[in-house]
Amino acid sequence: GEATRASPARGETATKAAPDSAPGPETARVDDAAPSLLGDSSSDAASARSPAPVSASRAETRTPPASPSRHAPASVQELLGLRRLVDGGTPLTSAQQRRAESLVKEAVSDGFASGTEYDASRLRLTSSELLSLGLSAPSKPELPSDFDKMPLPKRLSCAQAFIDQLTYNHVGYNGAVNGSTFFSIDKKRPVGRILETARCIERDALPIKCVEAVFLALRLTANWRDVDRVPAAFKTAVAFTDGAGKVRRRCHRHIVLLVRRKGREPEAVSGTRRLNAKGEPTDLGAYGALGISRRASLAHRPMRYGSVSEILTSYREAYEDIGHEVLKVRVGLPVPRDPPDAEVCWRHCCVTVGRLGPGKGAAENGDDDDDDDDDDAEEAVASASSSSKTEKTDDAEAENNRLRTWEEAIAIFDAHDAASRSRKVFDKWRVDGERFVYVAPKEKEKETGRAEGGGANANGARAPTTPAAAAARDADDGSPVL
Repeated sequence: GEATRASPARGETATKAAPDSAPGPETARVDDAAPSLLGDSSSDAASARSPAPVSASRAETRTPPASPSRHAPASVQELLGLRRLVDGGTPLTSAQQRRAESLVKEAVSDGFASGTEYDASRLRLTSSELLSLGLSAPSKPELPSDFDKMPLPKRLSCAQAFIDQLTYNHVGYNGAVNGSTFFSIDKKRPVGRILETARCIERDALPIKCVEAVFLALRLTANWRDVDRVPAAFKTAVAFTDGAGKVRRRCHRHIVLLVRRKGREPEAVSGTRRLNAKGEPTDLGAYGALGISRRASLAHRPMRYGSVSEILTSYREAYEDIGHEVLKVRVGLPVPRDPPDAEVCWRHCCVTVGRLGPGKGAAENGDDDDDDDDDDAEEAVASASSSSKTEKTDDAEAENNRLRTWEEAIAIFDAHDAASRSRKVFDKWRVDGERFVYVAPKEKEKETGRAEGGGANANGARAPTTPAAAAARDADDGSPVL
């Protein structure tokens, strides 16, 4: 995060180091601090488990920090210890994030002579010394010259590598719009404004969080006419023990951008990936994803997934591996490329698959290590403004809040995925703001007067036998299940 751009705290100079080769008190402080930094992770269940593997793209772009220099102030060496935890794949705890933020603020303030004019000569370390410590600013990422001409799987991989090179923002700064990000993460804006923020992200090359990564992914994929871009958000809960020894649960929210290949229908059997002759998964699937997270397993997905339910299941399994329970999954509609004032539907299919349950305490509001995507207050306002109009919308909201099993949820996701391929669904959402409501095949047959075993509709077409086929038929004949 921003710790990579840090300098030593005010008043500490390199001349304080001992002249001989014996380790000084500052070096000893770093050696003593390493176990305490690791031990503090017990306050967060997500950090207590084994770290997720770092993605290949991240590993290629990071320079491992050198050994601590006794000429560096203790504050810089402490930042270096935190940096090593992050590079090793271990997320920082809330306490470690607050400590890193204070160290960065002290270090950066040394570079400001007056006002907002930055004076690099006031820093206590030279660029070469920062480089030797592994704390120099990373180089700006660049895309290959033939980026838009690459095959889709390679394009997706290059786009993810570009996002990974910006690194995850573990610190943020208090002057940000919401106190934790460097850029605006307001999603209630038209596509043109969101892409303008993405241009700023690309230009400044500062660390980002998940919402900013989705904005940047929309910009990187703007010219990909062979795919649809669909946002998918997750709300999860993880158990932790507070200072009083009480077990509580904290909510986290995360968002990624699903990339759906056009002209390719979902796999007939969900959960079966395309395999080569050696039984290895290939990049010929219909679905992939772009994003960033503290955990590599919650970010990128290559083009190896045959259906939307399969790729969402992979995220659910990744959450289970780090001790999180998925509470809600929200899938939007394909993001339009034009006109610039077009709106983005971030939530169209909302499925509840878990409850926060007892012992939630103050966990509903999350805390500083939230991935900062969707706020439930925003959801409540949106629901109140739309559900108060008609009884039909009230029924829709009740259906969305109904607790589902994961098997029921994947049937809903597949049905929504089939329906969302029609532009009519987006146009209807843009006009009335209604969300997707899943109607089981048997229930729909009863509503339309068809026999339970299947029959013909008013146009003489045979009734569908799967939820996805039912949603696709409804989208095509002008009567989507909304």
